[in-house]
Amino acid sequence: MSLLRKAAILAAGWILIAVGAVLIPLPGPGIPVLAGGIVVLSLKSPRARWLLRRFKSSLLATYPDAWKTIEKLKAALCRRPAPPGLPK
Repeated sequence: MSLLRKAAILAAGWILIAVGAVLIPLPGPGIPVLAGGIVVLSLKSPRARWLLRRFKSSLLATYPDAWKTIEKLKAALCRRPAPPGLPK
């Protein structure tokens, strides 16, 4: 994985966490956005993976369908591009 991709994943994760933290007291989907940021960071950080496991139970209690969306996001971020010359 290239350094640029790693940096983009870390930046996206921290941006989602910041936006989620701002949205928690405001009307909006603060907790799911915050969870999305943790999921993105968990792709690169063992500490974030640990936090995600702890966060999962409270997230499911609050938003039962949110985990499906988070798993889709994680799968989309983990996809690797097809090698050159192969049909997409």
